[in-house]
Amino acid sequence: MLPRLLSAARPAVVLALALAATAATAQTPVPGGGRDCIVAGAARVMSVEATCPGNAFAVLSSLRHERQVPRLDARGLVMLDPQTGLPMMDSVTDTYGRFLELAELAGAGPLLQGDEPHTVLAVSDRALGDSYDDLKAALTSGDAARTLAAQQVVLHHFFDEPVWAEYFSSSSGKIWTKAGTWRDGGTPIAFNYASSSGPVIGGRHPLRHDVPASNAVIHLVDGLLADSK
Repeated sequence: MLPRLLSAARPAVVLALALAATAATAQTPVPGGGRDCIVAGAARVMSVEATCPGNAFAVLSSLRHERQVPRLDARGLVMLDPQTGLPMMDSVTDTYGRFLELAELAGAGPLLQGDEPHTVLAVSDRALGDSYDDLKAALTSGDAARTLAAQQVVLHHFFDEPVWAEYFSSSSGKIWTKAGTWRDGGTPIAFNYASSSGPVIGGRHPLRHDVPASNAVIHLVDGLLADSK
């Protein structure tokens, strides 16, 4: 089964998807010092030092993504080093527990922990901000319309098949997500490549590509995605 992409898929991506299989995670040494693992549902050779990844839920539960962010003053403006004139930076560690909680409330728990190969665009607890409280309140409100709207927001961060960074970095188009397809009136996520800033997916910039899981490929993005209307 090939991805529901509205632009032509690259041969390498098609080949990778065609090899997808839902076998149990393997850790068999292979000639040349590598390790045979199941990544995103397909066999892949990783370095011998690597541990074969668990499922997407397990990977995101333990993931700690360290990065540098500009330091802001009380007005929300970037602070500059008085000597160099460059932005002052702080180290932050992103975690993904709140994203997983919302995913489970939206019905994506079985996908994250199952065998079906897929793609996750994960949003950190820090990047979710106040949206976490709003989405959780809607998902647990008991109001069918509010719950459905919040489910759509969360499920836009899941694609049916593995899509690797090389695709986003060389193409532009739209991808139908778990929130719906053209058949049932859903809306896709648009992506494009900007030479100055790299890939943009649903209006967001990936912070890290191709985090492997046994059943998924995970991309870390800097906020909730926007629909392509």
